[in-house]
Amino acid sequence: MSRGSEDLVSDLGSSTAVAEQLTKHFKSGPDTVRAVDGVSFRLPRGKMVALQGASGCGKSTLLNLIGALDKPDSGRLIVDGIDVAQLGGSGEVAYRRLKVGFVFQMFNLVPQLSAIENVMLPMELAGAGNSGTLQARAAALLGWVGLPPDRHNRRPSRLSGGEQQRVAIARALANDPPLILADEATANLDSKTGALIVQLLRSLRGEDRTILIATHDEAIAKEADFVIVMKDGHLFASEPKLEEQPTKPLPKLEEQPTKPLSEGPPRPDRAFWDSLRRGLDELGR
Repeated sequence: MSRGSEDLVSDLGSSTAVAEQLTKHFKSGPDTVRAVDGVSFRLPRGKMVALQGASGCGKSTLLNLIGALDKPDSGRLIVDGIDVAQLGGSGEVAYRRLKVGFVFQMFNLVPQLSAIENVMLPMELAGAGNSGTLQARAAALLGWVGLPPDRHNRRPSRLSGGEQQRVAIARALANDPPLILADEATANLDSKTGALIVQLLRSLRGEDRTILIATHDEAIAKEADFVIVMKDGHLFASEPKLEEQPTKPLPKLEEQPTKPLSEGPPRPDRAFWDSLRRGLDELGR
C-alpha cells in the first residue's frame, strides 16, 4: 500500500528526493509503453547519482517526472519537501524555477539571446533582483564554469558545443536549486570536452545540492557517487559504483575553469533570496 506524502516527507532525512511506486505509461497505437513502471528510489543529498541504462529504457521519462515536465500516472514523489505530483498551476512553475535545474543533451539555449542573457533568463522569470544584480550573478556563474569573458555576449551559434553546455550548466545554477537534472549531457560532445563537463557536474554536488545524471556511458557512471541502473522502465540495481566490467578511463583533464572547482559555484546573497520569496510562496499553495 502506498503511503501518504507526509510519511515520505518524514523519510527524506539525508535524501533530496524519495519516490514510491512511481509510474508513467504511454499509449503507442494498440500497445502500452511502460516507460516508468512502479519505481521506488532515494537520491542521497549532496551526491552525484548516475541513472544508467540504454536508450529507451525510461531514463528521460523519469527525469521529466522529477523535474515536473510531466506528471506520473500514479505513485508518490517528494523533492526537497515538495509533493511534486500534487503541484499545479503556479506551484508547478515555481517548482521548476526554484527547486530543479536542467542540463539537456541538446543544450536548449535560447538562440536569440547571448550567453549571459541565457543565464539571466531564469532569474528574470523568477522575479529575482534588478538587471544589474542579475547580470553580475550571471557573469560570476559563467566565470565559474570556465566561459571566457569575451564570449559572454556571444549567441549560442557562435559558441562551441562544450561552451554551450557550460552556459547551460550556469543557467541551471542560476536560482541555486537543490537538485540538478542532467539528461545525456555529454552525448553530443567529444570525449575530452565531455570529461570536462562531467568534472563540472561533479563539482556542483555538495552539502545541499544533488546531481542526477542520466547516461548510457559506463565510464561516466563510474564518476558518480552512486549508480542506479534502469532497464525497461524498472530500477533493478543501485550501488556505490559499477565495478563488474573494466572501462576505459576518462581522458586526462588539462583545462581548468577560471575559478577552482573546489570552491564551488557562487551562491546568491540574501537580497537575491528575498526577491524570490513570492515564487517560494507559490510552492505552498
